[in-house]
Amino acid sequence: MYEQHGRLHGGTHNQMERASVTAWWERRQEGAKGLLMSPTTNEVTERLNLHAQQLRIRAGEIDPDGPHITVGAYTLHVGDEIATRHDDRILTTDRHEMVRNRAVWTIQHVSDDGSLTVTGKHGTVDLPAGYVAEHAELAYARTVMAAQGRNVHGGGTLFDKPTDVRNLYVVMSRGTGMNEAFIVTTGKQTPADAFAQAIATDWIDLPAHARSAELRDEKPHRPGLLDGGNLRGLIEQRFAINERAYVTVAGECHALRLSSLRPLRPTMTVDPSWPATPRGRGRCPRRSMATNVAITAPANTRFAVTTRRT
Repeated sequence: MYEQHGRLHGGTHNQMERASVTAWWERRQEGAKGLLMSPTTNEVTERLNLHAQQLRIRAGEIDPDGPHITVGAYTLHVGDEIATRHDDRILTTDRHEMVRNRAVWTIQHVSDDGSLTVTGKHGTVDLPAGYVAEHAELAYARTVMAAQGRNVHGGGTLFDKPTDVRNLYVVMSRGTGMNEAFIVTTGKQTPADAFAQAIATDWIDLPAHARSAELRDEKPHRPGLLDGGNLRGLIEQRFAINERAYVTVAGECHALRLSSLRPLRPTMTVDPSWPATPRGRGRCPRRSMATNVAITAPANTRFAVTTRRT
């Protein structure tokens, strides 16, 4: 379906890098909210961010000669969009909202000391120079982790290396209107080939026993869970045991053998209407265990066990 609608694009690394940024820019110029992503490395994301920033500078949206600061690989100007990468409860906006990890802001003012005044959907805040140096970056392009949970009109992703179905799902489900893949291909490989390979690949780490079971084509056991049929069988066995629990005991309660019923935690009682035991007591002198098994008997006869379900 992606291929039929022209959403899969293939070519060299430089071609796909330029094409992905161009698609993001065109979507932005149309007034639609877009997201540029890379599922591989931070280095690729940095290059995409720099390309996107250059397009804004060429369009006159950012003044490269105005106040600016250098943060890592980036030069931040007034008007740039940045992301904060660390939760800070001390830094709060004028709406009393804390600065959050991966929140997006637009730079309103650059101070000589390296601090920034930024505005986002939760208000305006002054970011100290120390925070900016450690936890600020351009936000035109995002990694897969940073893109999770975001919804935009159109998403575009640069695939410069093989990926798996989990990364593919995240980046190809961000756009509500369109999602495009810009895939670096080699040789006779087509974008559809690379896309299909990613769908069939899952890189999640498996425990050794699960991997061994997978190689033997066995269904791995999920700890703590029982198959529905086995669970029903055990419940039926429990009720069957209760129904058939007839025990005979000679003498007093201390001779009663209920060790096999301990998992059922039986409760033993004596009908008060019957005569007391030879020692004059009307109840078992020793053992009292809680379950759904009730025991009644006259003082000088064998014990008869009756059961009830609870």
